[in-house]
Amino acid sequence: MRFSADAASISQKGLLHVAGKLEEGISDLSSELERERRNLRRETKLLEVKLAEMRKSETEVTRLRRKLREADVNYKSAVSSTEDALVRVQGQTAENKRLTQVVERHRRASEKKDAEIRELRATVEQKDKEVKDLF
Repeated sequence: MRFSADAASISQKGLLHVAGKLEEGISDLSSELERERRNLRRETKLLEVKLAEMRKSETEVTRLRRKLREADVNYKSAVSSTEDALVRVQGQTAENKRLTQVVERHRRASEKKDAEIRELRATVEQKDKEVKDLF
């Protein structure tokens, strides 16, 4: 029976040794898991910061797109207004040219009439002088 007591003692020592090794392995795994958990938390925080930055950038891109659409509408409106103004100016330029020609015709006609009036006055004065000379 002694043999069995020794065998039991050896088995018990072996089991204690194996249990100690298992405990060491579990402790190492626990430490490794804790390190990995800390790394994952750190990485998660970094990713959350990047996500917040991306959301902010997305908001800014959306704002800029809206602003660009508004600028495009304003640009098209300005181009349309400019084209309308150009048509008006071209019409006014044509009207000014026509009126300038009318004024020039009137000026020439007025000069011609003034010359005729001067001639008639001169003729009248001459006739008055002739009549005075007769008396």
